Amino acid sequence: MAFQLYELPRLRAVMLAVGAAFLMPVGVSAQTVESMQARASWQIDGGAVTAWTDDYTRTGGGRDPVDVLYFGYEPNGEVGLHSYGSTSGSFGSRSSGSGIYDVSGGFTIALSIQNTSATARNASFSFYITPGQVSNAFTSLSGTQFVESGLRFDLRRDGGAVWGSNANLRSDAGGTVFSHGGADLYAGSGRFYSIAGGSYEVDLGVIGAGQTVALTYSLDTWARGNAPTGPDTLVPEQTFIVPDQWVDFCGRECGYGYGGYGYGQLVPGQTVTIPAHVVPGMPGSSHASSGDPFSVNFDDGTSSFSPYAALLPPPGQGGIGVVLSPVPEPASYGLMALGLLLITATARRRRPT
Repeated sequence: MAFQLYELPRLRAVMLAVGAAFLMPVGVSAQTVESMQARASWQIDGGAVTAWTDDYTRTGGGRDPVDVLYFGYEPNGEVGLHSYGSTSGSFGSRSSGSGIYDVSGGFTIALSIQNTSATARNASFSFYITPGQVSNAFTSLSGTQFVESGLRFDLRRDGGAVWGSNANLRSDAGGTVFSHGGADLYAGSGRFYSIAGGSYEVDLGVIGAGQTVALTYSLDTWARGNAPTGPDTLVPEQTFIVPDQWVDFCGRECGYGYGGYGYGQLVPGQTVTIPAHVVPGMPGSSHASSGDPFSVNFDDGTSSFSPYAALLPPPGQGGIGVVLSPVPEPASYGLMALGLLLITATARRRRPT
């Protein structure tokens, strides 16, 4: 049967509907938190290694949120750690120490993602990373002394890695070296690097009709060092001129001092001499964190200092979630191509001769 011109609007409507069906995201999925774990391990001043975990499973129960928190002190070292997470999607880990110490922490959440539709779907994982840091601090390091900090993000589908990022900052007598792999989330130099926060999206590939996949998301942090109290440091005499841009917020109500020497009110152009003085030696330290548990920002601009508060990203930035979108089948591509050919042929027949 010959193709009639009056059928063109109907064909266009059909093709637009087919195209829209393939382009429109469809969130047909079931997401279930199967398990969570907050973990920590620490050693202070060469003592015994202590490990601690807090676990939750959907079938076996446990506490939600999971949380491990510890601060310990010994004569030649100290540690601080906090790792936590909840089924609401908030998580975080912080490891730090000074002197002689070895501390690590982490959080893992395991999800099952089921495509409940009758067709295969492309899947993407959206999540939010809170800003963090890896940093080292020390006055001097010699011999085998060192301080080190680092962290690792790891996202896996059915055990296979699909996204990750890691960083390590090590300082010793030879200098400071920063290394990283995977997604580059880091900015900084020397002894301090920040972790860029914000929203991220990762392609998980195709999930078949009725198929269930396992998704595991982990964050690990560590800090270690062998840097007991270093020697006192002599700072030589220094002279400087107060710059023209100097702003004195104290007026005449307070003075300024260096090394125990007061100078009263400082004014632009003033010459100040700082006598030589000794800065007491301090032990080296390091810190690694992301998802700082002590400052959780909410989308209404307020903040909470409760480590158990649900983490909500800033306005306009999404949280954790999986989105499934249709996967066109070969036959569907053929139907679309045929429709385009028919539209093209009809348009040619309508051209004036």
